[in-house]
Order: sequence, then C-alpha cells, then structure tokens
Amino acid sequence: MIHAYRLRPASELRPRDWQGIQAMRLDNPAYASPFFDPDYLRAVAAVQPGLAIGFAEHGGEMRAAWPVQRRANGWCRAPAAPFTDWDGPILAPDVSIEPSHMLRELGLAGYSGNNLVTPVTLDHAHLNTTRNALSDLGTDGAAFLRQQASRHPRQFKKMRRLERRLHDAHSVRFTLHSTSPADLAALIALKRRQLRATGRHDVLSRTWVHRLLKQLHAGSPDGRFGALFSTLHLDGRLAAAEFNLRSADRVHGWLTAFDPEFGQYSPGHVLMQHMFAAMPGIGVRQYDAGSLEHGYKRFYANDVVIGHSATIDALTDRPRSRPLAQIIRHLEYSGPAMVRSMVARSRRRFDQICATERSPIDRARSVGASLCRLANLRQGLL
Repeated sequence: MIHAYRLRPASELRPRDWQGIQAMRLDNPAYASPFFDPDYLRAVAAVQPGLAIGFAEHGGEMRAAWPVQRRANGWCRAPAAPFTDWDGPILAPDVSIEPSHMLRELGLAGYSGNNLVTPVTLDHAHLNTTRNALSDLGTDGAAFLRQQASRHPRQFKKMRRLERRLHDAHSVRFTLHSTSPADLAALIALKRRQLRATGRHDVLSRTWVHRLLKQLHAGSPDGRFGALFSTLHLDGRLAAAEFNLRSADRVHGWLTAFDPEFGQYSPGHVLMQHMFAAMPGIGVRQYDAGSLEHGYKRFYANDVVIGHSATIDALTDRPRSRPLAQIIRHLEYSGPAMVRSMVARSRRRFDQICATERSPIDRARSVGASLCRLANLRQGLL
C-alpha cells in the first residue's frame, strides 16, 4: 500500500533520491531504456526548469517515480518532449499503481505519453499499442548480421552490392563515436533540412535543445551514460550519422540523418551495419530502433518491445476542463480509420510545437508557419 505521494522539482532532488530511482530502474529490465536513466533526467532538468518527479512512498521508502514536464494547468508531458521516446512511471517490482490514480494523488490533471512502459487501463486513458524494433546483438556483431542476412537475404545482398559501389567511388570513413562538435553541427543541419523539406516543425531550432544535445554528447565521467554518435564520411564529408543515446549495454536510436546527395548508396543502412558490427566491442548488447512503422527497421530487428502511446486523465470526480481536447482524442482513438490517421498526424504536429516552443507567441507563430509549409507542400504535389 502507498502511504504518501509527493511531486518535487527535479532541481531539488538530492543524490540519494536519484540513487533510489536508479535502484528501482535496475530492478526491472523494462526500464533499461536510456530515457529512464537518472543521468538523462538530470541533463533535461538542466535545460528545462519545469521538470518534476512524482514519488509514491511506503513507510518512507520510494516505491514509484514518475518524471513529468508540468504545465501551468496541471497537464503533463514526458521530459524533453518530443525527444523522449520511452516514458511513464518507474515502479518497484512488487508495486502496481494505476497511472490515472497516481496523477490524481500528485495533484495533476493528466498526462500525454509517447511510449509508456507501464500498462494502463482503457477506463481512464486513450490508448494505442506501439511495436518497437529491438536488435539483440549478443557479444558478436558479425554473427548478428549473418543471422539477419539469413532472414532477409535479398536486402543484405543489395546492401553488399551498394557498399561495393560506395567503396569503388569514394573514400569511406566510419567512426563508432565521434567527439567532433563539427560533426554534431553537420548532423543538426542535415536533420533540420529534412524537417523543412517534409513540412514538419523544426524541433531542433530551440536553444534548449542544442544545450541538451551538447550535454549528452559530453557523456558521463564514467562512460556509462551519454551519446553514442556514429558517423559515416565519404571523401571527408558527412554522409550519414546517428546521434544515439546509451545507458550501460542499451543504445536507443535517436537523431538520424543522411545527405540526400549520397542517397543512391543508402548511406544510413551502410552506417547501421557498421554500427551493429562494432557496438558489441564496447559492451553494447541491445539496440532499440523505435517504432516499427518505418519498414526498414525490420531487417535489423530480432525482437519486438511493446509500448503504450496514451493520453491519461487523472482519476477524479471533477468535471473535465478540456472539452475540445476530449473531442480530439475521441476522434483520434475511436473515429473512422481515415479520420483517426488525419487527427493523429495533426495532433502530433501540434504537440511537437507546444512541447518545444515555450511562449504562446512562439507557439502561435510556429503553428502558422507549419500550416504554410503544409499548404506549400500540397501545392507542389498538385
């Protein structure tokens, strides 16, 4: 039984509080993702002052911890949304808490989660199940690639042909972890160009995002946590890069981009194969590639991890104060298939803007710019 709930600013936590979160996390492999690592949460807290941790305690002992980015109206998102790909409450192994109940006890209105580990009931949440690609590399990256090649022979035969062409035409340099600030700047430039070309909001434009990436790039002093920044250069030029997040033996695929001028060689795939061959050599055993909605990920996945994309209302008798939001959620989760898809895409775009832009003026400006980009793209397709 839980006796006490407390919501505390992350900036006020003491070392023993972070150690308690880490102890609960290490007791359950479901929280192996780097996004649950206290070092990640501390890095976020340094650039986003609104980060808080909701605690559930029994007899003075920590039994659950829920990192949340709190808004003035009591509604919450994941820390550093939209960049955090796994989120939700971290529970001790013998604890079961309904998230909507925990939100109420913490005095919060609700939570929008991207990929919750903790299962929630449909009674108080709008819920979609997510399927995420996991590569269990073991201790031998070359053996892992041979195994995947036997499952997808046509894809790997194609990649062998493309890599031969690549080496015939260019000088190729692979780096498992680049410490170069210039490489990071080049990746950000490529990613921002990709976002603009597809009409999506430029989530990499904000100062706090750049500060977060630089902190993660520096890593932790013991090397246990931080960015694993893998690059592929052709003739000295960045052709593909993955700025991934590492915690112990788990790596999460995060910010990826490639130079379209080298697109004929599929440099992103070439980079991934080099990474998978090399990562076990530095102690990485698992690579989480995220949602399987991107078809290419299946070629490198040998396991699937289930998550829960959910919007959770606090379990309360008070009338809900967000009627428009309730209507939008109903359409997204319960409407006809075509409507669900359209509303989900629009809601995700708006959520990205609200999460990355801090002031109402910046949010309004970004919404207007996003609508203009989509209109221009649509005109270009007609």
